Amino acid sequence: MRKAFFPVLMMGAALLMGCNGLARRPLVVLYTDQQTAQRLTIELEAYRQTIEADGLCARLCVGNWPTPETLRDHIRQTARSNPNLEGVILIGDIPIPMIRDAQHLTSAFKMDQQRFDRTRSSVPSDRFYDDFDLEFDYLGPDSLNPLCFFYSLAAASPQTIEKEIYSARIIAPVRDESKYALLAAYLSKVTVVRRIPHRLDQAVTFTGHGYYSEDLSAWEGELLTLREQLPHLFNPPRTIRNYYHTMDRQMKAVLLSELQRPDLDLMIFHAHGGTQAQYLIGLPPTETAISQIEAVQSFLRNKLREVQRRRKPLEAVKAYYSAEYDVPESWFDRAFDELTMRQDSLQNAAMDFYPGDIQSIAPQPRVIMFDECFNGAFQQTSYMAAAYLFNDGATLTAIANSVNIKQDIWATENLGVLAAGARIGEWHRHNPLLESHLLGDPTFRFHPSTHFERRMVSGLRNLASCQKAHRHPNPNRRGLIIDQLAQSGHLSPAALTAIYDRDPSHLVRLKALKNLALRRDTVFEAILPRALNDPYELIRRFAAMWAGVVGHETWLPVLIERYLQEHSRRVAGNIQSALEKIGPAAAAAACSTIDTTLLSRHQTGQLQRLRLRMERSEQWLTTELLPALRDTTLKPAKRIAEIRTFRNYPFQPAHQPLIETALNSGDDPAVRCAALEALGWFTFSWQRRLIIDACRDLASRPDEPPQLRLEAVKTLNRLIEGSNYVFTP
Repeated sequence: MRKAFFPVLMMGAALLMGCNGLARRPLVVLYTDQQTAQRLTIELEAYRQTIEADGLCARLCVGNWPTPETLRDHIRQTARSNPNLEGVILIGDIPIPMIRDAQHLTSAFKMDQQRFDRTRSSVPSDRFYDDFDLEFDYLGPDSLNPLCFFYSLAAASPQTIEKEIYSARIIAPVRDESKYALLAAYLSKVTVVRRIPHRLDQAVTFTGHGYYSEDLSAWEGELLTLREQLPHLFNPPRTIRNYYHTMDRQMKAVLLSELQRPDLDLMIFHAHGGTQAQYLIGLPPTETAISQIEAVQSFLRNKLREVQRRRKPLEAVKAYYSAEYDVPESWFDRAFDELTMRQDSLQNAAMDFYPGDIQSIAPQPRVIMFDECFNGAFQQTSYMAAAYLFNDGATLTAIANSVNIKQDIWATENLGVLAAGARIGEWHRHNPLLESHLLGDPTFRFHPSTHFERRMVSGLRNLASCQKAHRHPNPNRRGLIIDQLAQSGHLSPAALTAIYDRDPSHLVRLKALKNLALRRDTVFEAILPRALNDPYELIRRFAAMWAGVVGHETWLPVLIERYLQEHSRRVAGNIQSALEKIGPAAAAAACSTIDTTLLSRHQTGQLQRLRLRMERSEQWLTTELLPALRDTTLKPAKRIAEIRTFRNYPFQPAHQPLIETALNSGDDPAVRCAALEALGWFTFSWQRRLIIDACRDLASRPDEPPQLRLEAVKTLNRLIEGSNYVFTP
């Protein structure tokens, strides 16, 4: 584990108040700016006292923070002088770091930093403050938003996130003087709501349209693990209600009603999202030919309006969709008719949540998880999560993302500790994603249920205690123990394999597999073929993903066999992707060797379609991607655009051509840098040693351009450290 603190200067302008006589308790520091402190003196002190009343030491630190670096230096110095520092809360106008050149620390964000402006192609992230070891190069302020400052992740920095403390933001969704009233009302709400202890007794989950490829097997799998993580919610009078978007045509109304339940403690949204929207339901099912035509016409009208907003030629778009879907031009009619636009707008509004929907109610869940894109884009003057926080309801804390997020993550990992009384910040500190943030109060906790024990895992350092812990009846506790022992070196690969093979709990087996994945050794590789047949859908999904990025061709028959038997669309899709990454030509050849005499007609058709897909992927790889990589007569921008594809599709056959391009001193330096960056996504490849050697060679060449050598160092560190988050390699 990285644990380092650096000597920094204390800020003379800072004022620290509070914590008298409580120095031995865990420390939380409330950082705010001078204007906010002057306007909210009473509310800030009441909030500080509320935190201390729950067993923490809370300090208020007021200062002038001209850049993120000045605040970061103060936080690190505070941690150096106060080993008990547990977390920080950033209240009001606190500088926002906009991180660049660190997309491998996100789950999905891969926007072209050259093509798009800095604001759109950077990630707002407070990992700048809560991971002390990360190093950044300052790039300058944002000319439009005075709170935002741009930084590049340094090549010499660690290339994975390991937070020393937790952080949270309390930032109003406005920039004018009204922000102080909103902040004051929120802090007063926290003070009032937290006077009465709450247990996690009532929860609601919702899965929206398009999520998990609308695969009910994936939804079913999550419900099984929720029963393991929160078993007390499945016994009356406690409840957990799990909604799927097709359950009711009035699902928006159902969810609005649920959000207003006075007894609701936790709400989890799995859905697509935007800065100011939660995309929940999707178009209603079409049951007649007329309704199907109307649905297509509505789709086409919305496309035209989107194109008009982007100021692109409408006629070209009409021609494209007419040819693509073989529809008459008349189906585009009335796209800009005022009455039709209003009707379409009302239909769209009935499917999704917007800030106005939430501001018209009083949401009651103390904690809301937004497993959605952009709902936590706190650098914006309005962001969706803020509608829940700055509201008369009882919502205190939101877990939300500042940019887009991948669906294939374990969003509810360790969720059971919340019911056991862990603070939201304690739980979130183990989330390593650049985009994931706590908004609101991170010190809130549910009081332990009588069905859970409060004891946190600690002090397990020998085989005897390990064996005893493995017999613990609570799978949540077993999972936490596995994490701690494995990551401290007290669980061998053989022991982790035995846990995977024997433990009946889905979440415990996944914990064992995750910790084997962190090792990236032959023991981990050996278990993947077995994991492809695990009864838990999420384990099969991850096993397929890992098989692709490791890349052994010997696994092709196993993957194809699993594909033909797989009933989960999401797992099947991951297997298709894995086959492509291992090598589409080899995968197509392996499809041809499968004995079809024992296959059903349906499976035979599946196999044929799979082979055709592999052949198309091989053609794409060999006639477009690799030729563009090697063709020095093409413009560098064209070659770089094609090279960037290997970040999402790290084809094993591409790693050697990428190495050759990176090492070619006669090639364009920008192209070579792009090739090196793409090689940084081969962190699980069984051939990564070749990339490591190439990076070391390049980094040691004194005559190479400095930027190229730095990129080589960065990729080298990424491959040595491994993926930032093993579920999104």
